[in-house]
Amino acid sequence: MTSILSAIESIWQKDEAFVLNTIIKIKSGAAVAITDLHLCLTWVAAHAAEITSDVQAVLGIVQQVQAAGIKLPPQTQVAIDAANTAMNAINAYAAAANSGQNTVTSLLAGYTAAKEASAAHSAVAIAVANAPVQTTAQSQSNITAGAVVNQSNS
Repeated sequence: MTSILSAIESIWQKDEAFVLNTIIKIKSGAAVAITDLHLCLTWVAAHAAEITSDVQAVLGIVQQVQAAGIKLPPQTQVAIDAANTAMNAINAYAAAANSGQNTVTSLLAGYTAAKEASAAHSAVAIAVANAPVQTTAQSQSNITAGAVVNQSNS
């Protein structure tokens, strides 16, 4: 199982490395084959959908945490705003790509939006994980009675 995951991760890294190398060529003024541009655009589009799904999932978790009455750290809203901005940029990229605007500008905007959304996803998840633990008399007695398992093992 580990070797399969390693192989998949290797493919992901190789593809992203290809995209980054293409971006470096573009930024340095080197010629880029149209087929390479299309491969990069396809990679961004495929991963943007995955990242969008991840961001939506973590924003759903934020809603659940807030509905439970848990106060999130102030930086959570900053991360949520960044996630929403990045999601808007990904949606704009997708609309441009779907309308045939498969240009160097589209590639740069799409890749940037995907990476910003991924970073925002991580920031929101970290903010949720860093939310203070809410304790009540009942939860405190559960902790005292040993009802809460060691979180590092769960």
